Amino acid sequence: MIKITKRNLNDENIVDLEDITSGCWINLQIPSEKEMDYVIEKTGVLKELINSALDENERPRFDIEKDVLIIFRVPCEKMENSDVSLETIPIGIIITSDYVITVSLMETDVLKDFYENKVKNFYTSKRIRFLMQILSSANYYFVKYLDKIEDEIDRTEVTLMQSMRNKDVIRLFNL
Repeated sequence: MIKITKRNLNDENIVDLEDITSGCWINLQIPSEKEMDYVIEKTGVLKELINSALDENERPRFDIEKDVLIIFRVPCEKMENSDVSLETIPIGIIITSDYVITVSLMETDVLKDFYENKVKNFYTSKRIRFLMQILSSANYYFVKYLDKIEDEIDRTEVTLMQSMRNKDVIRLFNL
């Protein structure tokens, strides 16, 4: 999926665009080859930069060639046997002189918050500020999920103190 948006200083909300223009945010989530080729043709970014962010085993890194590539991992929930577990996935941010391009393997709360106006004073044309706000959002979700895991560990430990069942020991190890 490709979503092209823009928000300037005088825009109250984010504006959806049909085509790539200077100062826009291009968000690629599980992009098709056609979508990647379109973005590459319009922006001139290297295909390797986009592909790096789509590698689920990609490690966080920072790279400057023609454009700036930042890859970091963000937490996300996944369903596993009726239990919710947490994992991290990579998100790539490519910053060019005209665009901010985000690339991810799935929709994440980190980026969704920008579309839902939960992040105040973000503007797609202020590329470095926008980058810092995305990183701040990722940090928020790491802390949120770590608190959730800590609470779950505390509850499981209390249960273990009352009865030593294999199920509870395994749950604690999983956490």
